[in-house]
Amino acid sequence: MTYNLEDITLLNKDCGHKNNYSCTMNNFFQVCSDITHYFPFTLLTSIVFRENDESMLTYVLYESEDYEFISISFLFDREAEVPSVSHLWKNAVVFEEEIFDLYGITFNKKYNRQYFGEGSSFPMSKYGEAKLLPNKVLSNFDYEICPHRNVLKNQEQILLDVNQHRVEQCLVRPGLFHLGIEKALEKIGLKEAFTLLDSYFPTSSIQYSQLLSAGIEDFMGIDIPDRAKGIRMILLELNRINNHIQFLLSLAEEIEVQSFYSQMLIYQRKFQAILLSYCGNEFGVGIVRPGGVNKDFSQVWLSKVLEEIRWIEVSLLGLYKNLILKANIRYMLDYKVISKGDAREWGVTGPLARGSGLNLDFRKTRPFYFYEEVEFDVPIGTKGTAFDILLVRIEEIFQSLKIIVQIFDNLRVGKFCSDDIASYRQLKANDTEIVESVYRDTVINTYNFDDLQIQKGLEGPKGLYFMFLDRVKSQNQRFQLINPAGIKKKIFENSVVDKEISEVYPIWMAMNISMKEAER
Repeated sequence: MTYNLEDITLLNKDCGHKNNYSCTMNNFFQVCSDITHYFPFTLLTSIVFRENDESMLTYVLYESEDYEFISISFLFDREAEVPSVSHLWKNAVVFEEEIFDLYGITFNKKYNRQYFGEGSSFPMSKYGEAKLLPNKVLSNFDYEICPHRNVLKNQEQILLDVNQHRVEQCLVRPGLFHLGIEKALEKIGLKEAFTLLDSYFPTSSIQYSQLLSAGIEDFMGIDIPDRAKGIRMILLELNRINNHIQFLLSLAEEIEVQSFYSQMLIYQRKFQAILLSYCGNEFGVGIVRPGGVNKDFSQVWLSKVLEEIRWIEVSLLGLYKNLILKANIRYMLDYKVISKGDAREWGVTGPLARGSGLNLDFRKTRPFYFYEEVEFDVPIGTKGTAFDILLVRIEEIFQSLKIIVQIFDNLRVGKFCSDDIASYRQLKANDTEIVESVYRDTVINTYNFDDLQIQKGLEGPKGLYFMFLDRVKSQNQRFQLINPAGIKKKIFENSVVDKEISEVYPIWMAMNISMKEAER
């Protein structure tokens, strides 16, 4: 029998919005139980709290058989206990714990403060501010691991309770990066939000600027030019390659294979040079903006990049065959990081999920721009070992290079920014006499909205990235960024329990967790 969400009688369909539903808080847990029963391959991707005239929680689910996103919302009284769904989706713990810590919303599951001291107020609530206070629980741990050798990078601290060399409890120390980026985003305009995201998350700026730009374009009803779509795809894939190479570079340094490390360093510098020659920085910062991109590709640049790609493909293939597949590296990395079952239950995405055996890539299941037209494969591991994750990342570099070449070969001619969003460059091309007031108005209107709602997601190099923005009366009421780091941090803390202390850091390294992204 085939089920539809409409068969769940406690759900109400929101008119005019595909796959957006609502229910009462009292019926919510039963609705989620029915969904997991009828649709067993449904993942929880995020929980969004909205606090305007009424308090509302929105749970965003992904049904991985029909490739559909589903949102379920309900209104609730701030004094009431919200039913936890952590029994149905393990990663709900991450979202619920954060909502409790930042907003003071209580669930019928006990959570402790992670970033703020017991008794302090809730910093993201509209009803009060809070100062960052140290968490007293940190003093209970008696063993500490600082992952990075470089003192300047030595920010992550893994705290452990150990008994006879086995881990009894693990906590990745919170608060070192918790500077309140989401709170800061709520206090500024959209144009300034692009700059802040670019500067705070330079290695992820392509993902966030793409999400924010695409959300504004959807709201304005703008279909950006085909050339701009192609350029954005190329930038996203270059960013994916850069991220994978950085991971491989760190891995090579830790396992002390000098030839592997030296080759990865060459690749890193080549891709940094590619982006530097195009946009003046090594991450593509400041290029993706509403309406398209800020700069076009020149033919000379395209030809140079194609030459570099061909060399890198041949060189990487040689490295893969002659070094990576050698038994010593396989042996060093033959330890379990995550199982396929745990990856599914925790809603893991990205290379970590695919390394465990999950066939899940949103560029395939939820394609945008020309991803449906380009040919590429999704590499899948089998055992969820560090070696599987290594192979998945290397193969994804090959696939990204394949995507870039196809887009280059079919890159549309024409404009790289929509006519609906005028730029100084476009106005100058049409009229040698630029009226300052006209230009100023076009810039202001691009970012100045009384009301705006953005709900966008995309497959980044580490997994799914989401952005939720509610703008009401020219004020950002809620600016939420969701990335894979928080879930991976919680999985790590759980997975190392009962393991030998010597296994802790290798698992941390393979998971590739960015605490800066986890502590938004």
